Amino acid sequence: MRRMVTAVALCGLVGCALAGVLIFDGPDEPQAAVVQVHRSSTASHVTSRRLDCTLRRRRFRTLPDLRPTPFCVAVRRGAKVADEDILVTPRPDPKRNPHEQFGLMLISNDGKLLWYMRRPYKVHDLKTVTYHGQPALAFFERDAAGGYFELLDQHYGRVLRVRAGHGDPTDEHELQLTSQGTAYVGSDPVKRGNITDYVVREIDPASGDSLFQWRARGSVALADSYAARPHDGAPWDYFHGNSIDPPTASDPTMVVSARNTSAIYGIDRGTGKTEWILGGKRDQFHLAQHPNWVFCTQHDVRRLSGNRLLMFDNGGAHIAGSPRCPVHPARVLLFRLDPAHHRVKLLRSITSVGLSSTGGGLFSGFVGSAVPQANGDTLVDWGSIPRISSIGPDGREKLVLRLRYWSYRAAPARWVGRPPGAPAMVAKRGNGHVTLWASWNGATEIERWQILAGKDPNALSPVGSAPFEDLETRIRVHTDQPYVAVRALDASGSILGTAPAVKVG
Repeated sequence: MRRMVTAVALCGLVGCALAGVLIFDGPDEPQAAVVQVHRSSTASHVTSRRLDCTLRRRRFRTLPDLRPTPFCVAVRRGAKVADEDILVTPRPDPKRNPHEQFGLMLISNDGKLLWYMRRPYKVHDLKTVTYHGQPALAFFERDAAGGYFELLDQHYGRVLRVRAGHGDPTDEHELQLTSQGTAYVGSDPVKRGNITDYVVREIDPASGDSLFQWRARGSVALADSYAARPHDGAPWDYFHGNSIDPPTASDPTMVVSARNTSAIYGIDRGTGKTEWILGGKRDQFHLAQHPNWVFCTQHDVRRLSGNRLLMFDNGGAHIAGSPRCPVHPARVLLFRLDPAHHRVKLLRSITSVGLSSTGGGLFSGFVGSAVPQANGDTLVDWGSIPRISSIGPDGREKLVLRLRYWSYRAAPARWVGRPPGAPAMVAKRGNGHVTLWASWNGATEIERWQILAGKDPNALSPVGSAPFEDLETRIRVHTDQPYVAVRALDASGSILGTAPAVKVG
């Protein structure tokens, strides 16, 4: 895993670049070996109230077909951020940005790109999951049949694909796996009256068999929607479910969030009956008595221990029905619920006021997420605003990840990737030195690159090493040997993989 960012400054200015000569000696490396690492800035450390950084586009010699979305990371000086990487799925508009790629990205907390997988269609909701006791990555991808969720193992091989079944499209918003190996997914078929329904299914991913089903139509009235019915005959997405929290061993209630009703529903898994409603026109918890607690078009509602609910409150800027949900800057809300007595208490609010360039807050029309991090911080994806923040318990932004395009969610991850094959390397000789470009896409345990050289491709010796810098690391080594190669080393110095030797003339 990548190491946690501390107060050690990587650079003193936002968007700065570093370049220098680094000399690395080791017990198996000649002391005469001089290795130059050509660095571009990854994470910037700043002290101003609002963190910012300069987007950087990456292009690779060893991976020429990959063009990941530009991004940058800034960390507040002196802040200790969670020892977790960040999973995102930036979403360019194919019409406005025809040359951009859809892709899955794993970014370290100090601004390194660790893994990028190009995809032919738009992708959403990349996160880590556990399936039958094994770690996996899960994500949604659109296709001609509507889309599916796919699971990848630690070698980035496909484990399985999950669809909603019954001929219904698979909704892109949510997949949740249970400890029993079942999956909760949503579907949004257009039904009678040209109205988009929302269906929650628990299925067996291996067989596709449906184990449970709940429909919004028949459970939630059309009049509960804040979304205006289209006048052009387009389907009316009156409910728009966007997150599902499955029942737990101690609570048989399934929690479903609906953007267009601005409400959260507690549903009994056994009967399908709605047990309680928080928010919206039929709120049972008297939020109106506390106007500042009213949320609008929320996303990513998660049940935490102690009867708590964490949500990303978009603020209602994207919806325009009548009456209108009160519009306000995006924020994160943490409530404690007492469903039996219909009581609620606001425990915490994380505001976006101060995070915008104007200081008036972020008005996020759609998407977004809020997730607890391992150190007690909260990772917030600010929705349609392509900004992801790590917020400390004091409400201060400690880290910002900026993307050129928004990501549906952002997920913290302690992912260990071990791709198949060997590292990739390109080498070029010039002016008494050799420049190497080394990569191993998705190998998250690389700490250093060891450079090998020799007269025979089958008898190479170490001549230096350089730290892992990004998905591709550029290294300059002084050697007159005709053959070179690189080895990927982990933190203990163990060899993870070796690139084939190449002749550099």
